[in-house]
Amino acid sequence: MCRYVYSRLGYATEDGTRQHELVCRALAKDGRPKPDGVTDKAWAKAHWEYLHSLSIKSLAEQRKEEGWIPRSKRKAARIAARQLDRQIARIEARPDKPKRLPKGTKPAAPRFRIDPNHPDFLSSFEWRQLRMRVLTHYGLRCMCCGATPDHGAVMHVDHIKPRKKRPDLALTFDNLQVLCHECSHGKGNWDETDWRPKEPVEYDVDPDVKELIRSIATEIRP
Repeated sequence: MCRYVYSRLGYATEDGTRQHELVCRALAKDGRPKPDGVTDKAWAKAHWEYLHSLSIKSLAEQRKEEGWIPRSKRKAARIAARQLDRQIARIEARPDKPKRLPKGTKPAAPRFRIDPNHPDFLSSFEWRQLRMRVLTHYGLRCMCCGATPDHGAVMHVDHIKPRKKRPDLALTFDNLQVLCHECSHGKGNWDETDWRPKEPVEYDVDPDVKELIRSIATEIRP
């Protein structure tokens, strides 16, 4: 009976009002007004079967419209949410151990990942730092034709195995060589010739320094 009253009036109780009176108000909304001289209780009992059949139906329709979720499913959702929160709290409390994400979650993508084939790769700090190391180690001389900036050549640090084919070697020192603009442009991505010198690079040493090294070596030698 209370379900029926709530479905018609929007409320099931009212201060100072009996339940039978509220039922009569709900019946009036359904086109069944109470006749004069009939008590509220008698009119409600006369429509008992009608009220019983409509109260359940109206409640089911109202729940369907409001997207009502059964109590068992709501309880299961709350338990699953609490379990997930506890798992995340335990993971965050152990920073020294490798973090395992809860089942069903995906790891976040790395924030500072460099794509070797992206146009901004040549402007990244990692590439410019490695490029400077290569130029400092090998010098400003083309390993293919021997041109230098003194001849007006523009020097490039070339990937022996192209970035397009081997992106995993884009920041590997042993995959880099120094070429001038013309040789690097002609090499392209189709050629993988290694123009680096096979022998270690020899640097000119001052004669006085060589003599000092020999004298020190002679004194140390038994």
